[in-house]
Amino acid sequence: MEAQLIRNAAFTAAVRKAAGSMKNFELGKEVRRVWHEVIAAIEQEGLEWNEKDVGYVFIPQWVTEPIDELELLVGVKIDSTDRTPAGLQILKVPARTYVSVPARGDRDQIMRAYAFIEEWIGREGYIKVTEEGVYGMEPNRLTPENPFDIPADRINRFDFDIMIAIKE
Repeated sequence: MEAQLIRNAAFTAAVRKAAGSMKNFELGKEVRRVWHEVIAAIEQEGLEWNEKDVGYVFIPQWVTEPIDELELLVGVKIDSTDRTPAGLQILKVPARTYVSVPARGDRDQIMRAYAFIEEWIGREGYIKVTEEGVYGMEPNRLTPENPFDIPADRINRFDFDIMIAIKE
C-alpha cells in the first residue's frame, strides 16, 4: 500500500446528508438511498455535474471518537451554484492537502487501508485536521460498476480513495 500527498483544488459539491449506525449495514443502506436522491435531484434540475464517473462520500473529520450514529454527506462535484436542487445542500470544499490511499478490494482490504493511512499519518509526522467543518473524502469510482447500485449488505468489492485532510 502506498500513501501520497495531494494538494486538492477547491471545488463545489451538491450533497445530501446520510445518517445511520454501522450496525446491520444501516449507514451503507442510507448512503445508497441518498445517492439516488442526489442524482434524481440533479437530473430533475438539469444541473451539470463534473466527474460523472465519481461519487463522493464526505466524512466529518471532527468526529474523532466512536459514536452510535454517524452523519456523512453524499454527493457530486458541480460546476455552478446558481441554483441548488431541492433537498440538496451546497458544500464548498476549500483547497487543502490530503493524504490519499487507494481502497480497492474486499471489506478486509478496506479496513487495512484505513488502518494504514492512520498509521502513516502518525509515522510521517503529519496531523489530521479535526476542526469542525473539515471533511475527509471517499471519491468512489462509478465504473465499471456503480457501488451505490449494489446493496450495502452484498457489496464486497470496493474501488475508492481514502482522502484525509492534514495540517500543512
